[in-house]
Amino acid sequence: MRWWAFGFALVCWAARASASPVQHFAIVQEVARDGNAPVARQDEFLDSSFYVVWPRQHLTLTLGSFANGAEWGGYLRDRRGSTYEMALRRRQNGWLSDTALDLGTEQRFRRTVLGGGVRAFWPDAPETSNLLLVPSGGVQVYYRNESFVSLRLVYDPRPNTGTTLRFANRWARGHAFIETAIAPRTDGVVNWSMQGRWGYALFGYGHERDFDFSRLDRRVWSFGFQYDFSPAP
Repeated sequence: MRWWAFGFALVCWAARASASPVQHFAIVQEVARDGNAPVARQDEFLDSSFYVVWPRQHLTLTLGSFANGAEWGGYLRDRRGSTYEMALRRRQNGWLSDTALDLGTEQRFRRTVLGGGVRAFWPDAPETSNLLLVPSGGVQVYYRNESFVSLRLVYDPRPNTGTTLRFANRWARGHAFIETAIAPRTDGVVNWSMQGRWGYALFGYGHERDFDFSRLDRRVWSFGFQYDFSPAP
């Protein structure tokens, strides 16, 4: 409970300090268990994440035992509705300690969105290189107002991993959505997830092996809420 109180207070301070109006605010609790943890090692992780979205920028604060840290990001939008994005993240004092810089773009063509980007990733305790470059690309095809199918490819440069192909379908209507995804990897690992929203409530479950450049085999439950002050521009 103290994490929620501290995170909520810090995010509220950031929201008040900004000159721009807040558009979205969310709190999500994750409960994760490592399916391959040996007996003597920690196998359960609790993380609380706080999300604030302003016009063309966002702040995420995560407090917990897995990914303790913060991320700030922003984007520019052109006349066609395409976006050009950047995000900077730092995590430490949890299971993961690293710094990451994300650069990406989403190009809109009527009902199709083509995306691509690269993550520069500096782990504090590297397996191989001090700097990992992680390219990604994908496509979204909308079949109704906010519902779409997508394919995303992400290359993991670490040894004994591979390229992930994530297939997803999101059905959305108003303040509700259901998204299911399956993410096979070229080395034989298959991850999957389901997440959704109903009104203010958020929920999800997923199997995430080697998630976010860790070596954990995570089973993750998540729940929380989101409040929308205004629609996205």
